[in-house]
Amino acid sequence: MPLVRGRRGLCASALLAAALVLTQIWFPFRYFRLALDFETGLSWLLLARDLLLLGLAVLLMVTLRRGGSARSELVRG
Repeated sequence: MPLVRGRRGLCASALLAAALVLTQIWFPFRYFRLALDFETGLSWLLLARDLLLLGLAVLLMVTLRRGGSARSELVRG
């Protein structure tokens, strides 16, 4: 995330930090409560973490795509 500039970099860093915090809430201490008992609250935490990671991936893909189009315009001159 430090390589992404500007507002997108800050947003990507915030998404990553939130996903890391949510991961620490349920793993490793509550992992087996989720894996064996399918606790509802932990399942929601895991879903929220996965959605944050999906949002992060989309943000980075958009950033790369826009960066790639800017580079191609520079090459074309």
